[in-house]
Amino acid sequence: MIIIRIRLIVTINELTQDVKQQTDIKLMNRLVKNTKKPQTLRFEIDADKLSALFSQQLICAADIRCLDHSSKSCLQTICLKSLLASHS
Repeated sequence: MIIIRIRLIVTINELTQDVKQQTDIKLMNRLVKNTKKPQTLRFEIDADKLSALFSQQLICAADIRCLDHSSKSCLQTICLKSLLASHS
């Protein structure tokens, strides 16, 4: 009698864990589906840091959209300096 109860408890615990794992997988799949849309971020970065990223070819000007004219002018200057430095 005791052996049967223990096995039943173990089986119920295993089933509970399986259901929990399946639920976790379903939630993760929903999150992944929701994040497939392209996301844009608005943030500031130091001009010297941006220049370093360009010189290391870790970022491309085509990946950046400036929000105002002064930022665009600064970005153009950084791109030109990076381009000249890479050909020197």
